Amino acid sequence: MDDQHVEAIQKELDLRETEDLVEIWKEHDLSKWTEVAFEAIRKILLGRLGELPFFENLEEAKTYVNQAEDLLEAEKNYQALDKIDLAIQLAPHYGYAYYIKALIFDELENLEEAIKLYEKALLFSPNLKDARTALSWALDDNSRKNTHPQERILAALAHGGIILSITGLLVPAFIWITEREKSNYVAFQSLQALVFQVMVTALQISAGIFTFGIFVATTLAKPPGSIFWVYPLTGGLIFLFQVIIWLFGLKAIISTLQGKQFTYNWEIRKITYKLMLP
Repeated sequence: MDDQHVEAIQKELDLRETEDLVEIWKEHDLSKWTEVAFEAIRKILLGRLGELPFFENLEEAKTYVNQAEDLLEAEKNYQALDKIDLAIQLAPHYGYAYYIKALIFDELENLEEAIKLYEKALLFSPNLKDARTALSWALDDNSRKNTHPQERILAALAHGGIILSITGLLVPAFIWITEREKSNYVAFQSLQALVFQVMVTALQISAGIFTFGIFVATTLAKPPGSIFWVYPLTGGLIFLFQVIIWLFGLKAIISTLQGKQFTYNWEIRKITYKLMLP
């Protein structure tokens, strides 16, 4: 685009009222206006106002939010906090950004700050169901010192179902069905335990199918049994996996007996929150 065309655009925009230009600048809709037009508006507003009105760069903010979510999932909480702060600077009214920041503070066990941020997220995005549910649990977690011993025992039993392997699924399922209307703490812990144990069961079934495949392979091998060494290797890996799962279950049992709001990881917590939405 030549200089004369750019100058013509600027002269045309210069005829508009300042309020109109401010509104266009704040909306910053690139589908309606070109970068050249925005550059012209920038020069005009700087000349008239001495400074540029603030506008929310939502697209760039969403990029930082996505980065913050990835860092949060990787348990790099302070790096995630830096990214989400950049997002909020770019879009101060973007409710979802405050929700992610609240989750970060939740992970850092700063529940007082997390509760404020959940409330702010809902202020800007009243229909953000995840934030509403998370706020409910943060408030519940903040008062966990008042959790009744019976609630702690039921939550621990739900997590303890992992010891019974596949049949253990019945334990958290039964506790969730019978207690979900009575205690938010038990409801969340039992449903989370159920989600975790369903995932583990799926992996165990996959391991069983793989083991059967190994059996068939060794049977058909020539000479038969020539790859028999695969049995102890496969068995060892399956046993190691089971031990790791039991350790997770033990950690959950200890935490819930202490009245803590235990979570396995970020993904399982998100799935559990979604399942609990009305």
